[in-house]
Amino acid sequence: MECPNCHAQVEEGSNFCPQCGYDLMAGKKEAEGKDALGRVENTGQNLQNPGAGAQKKSGPQPSATPPPLPSASDEKSAPLKAGQAPAKPKGSIPGTYIAGMVVIIIICIIALVLGIVTTVSNAQIARSASQSLQSSSGSGNSAGPSNSSSSASSSSQTDAQVYLSDAQNCSSVNSANTLNETNADNPYEFSVTGTAGWEGIMTCVAQDLYMPLPIQAKIKNLINEDVTSQITSRTTSTIKWNLQDGSSIFATFSAPLNGNGGWVINFNDVSPAPASPSGSQ
Repeated sequence: MECPNCHAQVEEGSNFCPQCGYDLMAGKKEAEGKDALGRVENTGQNLQNPGAGAQKKSGPQPSATPPPLPSASDEKSAPLKAGQAPAKPKGSIPGTYIAGMVVIIIICIIALVLGIVTTVSNAQIARSASQSLQSSSGSGNSAGPSNSSSSASSSSQTDAQVYLSDAQNCSSVNSANTLNETNADNPYEFSVTGTAGWEGIMTCVAQDLYMPLPIQAKIKNLINEDVTSQITSRTTSTIKWNLQDGSSIFATFSAPLNGNGGWVINFNDVSPAPASPSGSQ
């Protein structure tokens, strides 16, 4: 017999090869096991396919049908390897893309709402300004509230008469100025006199008569001129301002007190007599 390791001729019944020392018994058992395994496999194939023996004898035959391709279900059911992420379904939209679209839509809605609110607010402001402009242009350069709110006691009184009546209450104000009623036939006429500057009574009168600030500034300049210069005579000077209902108040400067300096201002709702020189404005 031949040694399966070194292929040297060995006597029958020897357990070891005299050339290489190969264990002939182990090799024989291994060969017998392979032969037995081959016979078992052939027997099983013959039981499953009786014609396999004939095909084996006549040589290998090519398969008539190609092996099936793996399906999508087989891919889904295939176990994942360690560290492998699950495959995303084809045609799916990423979650970050959807979240970004939602944020953009919300921002657009907020901007739209803010734009509508701003437009409405601007329209209301413009409407209010237009109404105020129409109201002021309709009444001209006038001062004070309307007669309807201030003369509720008598609808026949003008704004000027109501304000002149209210201003006479300023006589109770503690001041170096003096308020006097000068015309018994006209209850709305009165005068303020003084030898000092613009003080408490004049402040009260200016408020009750709704005297515009430019008119107040001019009267203060005239008072200061009389007090500072100690003049003994003055040409009559009249200043006028209009009210909401169209009536007017006249403030007339006359000659100083007794010719010894100081000042006198007469307040009335009618223009002074034409005989007196006037500087009406």
